[in-house]
Amino acid sequence: MALLSLFAFVIAKYVPESPLWLESKGRFEEADKIISEIERKVEKPVGQALPEVVIPADYQPVEKQQVGLTAIFGKEYLVTTIMVTIL
Repeated sequence: MALLSLFAFVIAKYVPESPLWLESKGRFEEADKIISEIERKVEKPVGQALPEVVIPADYQPVEKQQVGLTAIFGKEYLVTTIMVTIL
């Protein structure tokens, strides 16, 4: 049990929160900070700045979808659910 607690502590300390989740909660500055840090880590071994993101003029964001808990046991996700549970 102590090993699991240690693992949870390490994950909480060193794995950043999802920028997508932060943005969905309106925490844009935190999300931008995490993305900037990830970009810096990628730029270092690449040796150059990453290219600018170009958003097409006809871009339409995908609307949020609410999926119930029962969806993970449905036909589409059942195998994935079983594998993640085993892991």
